[in-house]
Amino acid sequence: FDGLLFDIIDPSGSEEKIIQGQRLDALTPADGRYGRDTEILRPYFSERALIRYRVIMETEYLIALMETLAQSDDKIAKAGNARELTQEEITFMRELSNRLPAEIVQDIETKGYDGIPRTGHDVAACAEAIKREMSQHPTLKDLARFVHLGTTSEDTTSCAHAMMLHRDCDPVPCPG
Repeated sequence: FDGLLFDIIDPSGSEEKIIQGQRLDALTPADGRYGRDTEILRPYFSERALIRYRVIMETEYLIALMETLAQSDDKIAKAGNARELTQEEITFMRELSNRLPAEIVQDIETKGYDGIPRTGHDVAACAEAIKREMSQHPTLKDLARFVHLGTTSEDTTSCAHAMMLHRDCDPVPCPG
């Protein structure tokens, strides 16, 4: 970039600027200039959708982890009270992705929520929100400590993106 000059736009004011239907404060042409055409994709590929798929990944991983640890002869797993989940508990966990409001996850990340301090991290906020839900369930509260155990944020996010593409591309009409 040596010798190149860039104009810096001062984003004074908090109102979104719209000229001829274009959102000038959009981050990409996909949500700006082509926003009307890509509106159909928001339920599938928005931040809200990403949060939902992170919850799915974390809960499905936890279900599999509990099953694996319960069948293990590992003394540490036994000492940690790892156990297979009941069908009712599995149903509860799988319904979290539809029941847990993305706004709560966002609040945990940005300012804290209901006694949970601000995480400043999107995946950590997701894990904390899941733990919060589990702590309110009579038989899952003791297993909340296993949420996100053995995974990285990259694991969670990469799997969430893969699920977004795999599960949600079918209902979206593609130009042909």
